[in-house]
Parts: sequence; C-alpha cells; structure tokens
Amino acid sequence: MPLHCESLFLLADSLDILKLGDQAAGYVDELETCQLKHHTVFRECYGDAYSKQKIHYKWHIANSLKKKPKNMSCWAPERRH
Repeated sequence: MPLHCESLFLLADSLDILKLGDQAAGYVDELETCQLKHHTVFRECYGDAYSKQKIHYKWHIANSLKKKPKNMSCWAPERRH
C-alpha cells in the first residue's frame, strides 16, 4: 500500500476512536498506537516540513483522556481553519 494511503487510513482509525465520545477513554492505548504509527508514516511520506503544530497537538488528546475521561470535541472551532 502506498505510504500516503496508509497514513490516511491510520488517521481514519484515530478518528473512529475519537468519534466514540466519552467511550474513547477506554481505547486510549489503541489511540496512542494509531497516533504513533500515523505520525511515523506521515513524516516518512511527507517529511518534517509538513509536520506542523496540528500533528503535535494530537499527542495531547490521549494524555487528556487519561487524566479526565471526557472527550471534548473541537469540531466547531476547527471548521474555521
């Protein structure tokens, strides 16, 4: 499978977990695994120049779910960007 497809599928897997709402807190380990694989494949495919802040910010999601098992949606503010 081409790297860009693998990257997209891994991102979709992460989003599937996040779409579970508060139940996503039960899948934090799987989320971290998906995010790590996605980050690795994304950087390999596109390079560091495209690994901007949003790639970094996603690492905070799993940590937040571990601390407080509430899945806060940011879809409304993100739609502006």
